[in-house]
Amino acid sequence: MTLRFRTLGGPIIAWAIVLGACTPTPSEVIDETLGSASSTTASSSTTSGPTLDDGTSDGSGSGDDTTGPPLGPVCGDGVPEGDEECDLGDGQNGVDGAACRDNCVMNVCGDGYVAEGELCDDGNTNNEDECTNECGPASCGDGVTQPPEQCDDGAGNSETGACLPSCVTASCGDGFVQVGTEVCDGANVSTTCVDQGFDGGVVVCAKDCLSIDTSACFECGNGVLEASEDCDQTEFGGLSCSDFAPGGTTPAGDLDCTPACTIDESDCTFCGDDVAEGPEQCDGSDLAGQNCAGLPGFDGGSLSCNGSCNFNTSMCTDCGDGTQEGSEQCDGADLGGQTCAGLPGFDGGTLSCNGSCNFNTSMCTECGDGAIEGMEVCDGADLQGQTCVGLDPAMFGGGDLGCSPTCEDYDLTNCCLVDGEDCGGNGDCCSDNCVADICAP
Repeated sequence: MTLRFRTLGGPIIAWAIVLGACTPTPSEVIDETLGSASSTTASSSTTSGPTLDDGTSDGSGSGDDTTGPPLGPVCGDGVPEGDEECDLGDGQNGVDGAACRDNCVMNVCGDGYVAEGELCDDGNTNNEDECTNECGPASCGDGVTQPPEQCDDGAGNSETGACLPSCVTASCGDGFVQVGTEVCDGANVSTTCVDQGFDGGVVVCAKDCLSIDTSACFECGNGVLEASEDCDQTEFGGLSCSDFAPGGTTPAGDLDCTPACTIDESDCTFCGDDVAEGPEQCDGSDLAGQNCAGLPGFDGGSLSCNGSCNFNTSMCTDCGDGTQEGSEQCDGADLGGQTCAGLPGFDGGTLSCNGSCNFNTSMCTECGDGAIEGMEVCDGADLQGQTCVGLDPAMFGGGDLGCSPTCEDYDLTNCCLVDGEDCGGNGDCCSDNCVADICAP
């Protein structure tokens, strides 16, 4: 089995221990592999930079999504925030021996990674192998200092003493507070910003472990943007509604700052997100429950929204104002230039407009369809029951009444004249006898 140890000088070396017939158990091999894999995964998990409200990267790492500002804790800025357990900043997270991993999680005994305050870490919970559960060699705790131990006080080894349970000499940066010497150590700080008289933030341990650093604490409401604050009164660090706008939308409005110094974007509007909000009249298909009839000067039609999130009333109508507009077919005498002949199924007649601003085709005609309609006197064989004799019994004595090609009048060509009427030939007379241009018996 190969274990990882820290020498007295600090660098990690690999000690090969030959144990005769002893071979590593399967669980040890798996645990050691998992420990290494977890370290690799943790290292790769921070390459995409801080995340936004929608879970995307802000583009500070390998990603290229730059929509919106970075929000929440930023691992690597030297200030433990949110769910970060530690943050050394200055590129110190995850370096060899650091107490803080590169994902801002404390490096603890048993994670398979040798950190400050540890001499070994095999990533398992077997206290009987060459690396104990205190991350020291098997001989640690016997009261005799022997390589690679830095110290060994036996039962006196302590997390708060001069010699740690891993047989490493206590020092600033190992994450353990040495009583009587250190005030804090790394993320191991026993006070808070509120304890120090601030409204919030994060107390950080000074690099010499002899004092606390309150530079990441803040006093909300003083109008000064301080560490851990998103905003303070009217100070937003240069952020505006546009930094929160979804792609493809046009932002408007102003950010607000809450009494807790967090950003409130509820007064921001984003034209193009299909949600009518704030001063927007509408947005896409969201008309905020409005229609043409609810707007001044209109009583119907089709309301829509333009690209500026204002109402488009071009298809709204005001029936009765004498102007054909929007979806109206006509309005009063304004027929929009239309005639009966221009409408399907008609070739003449008189077009008008009804009270609903739709065409009234009752006086339109289609001559030749065999049906009398509109202003037609007759149509084909439909003579309204009229005959030659019925038209003028004093002139006609019979014959076949017809209809003119325009359906506007009767065709009298085949009607015959009674005796005494002027004629131009025998065929004009019912008696078939035209004498001296007069029908005779």
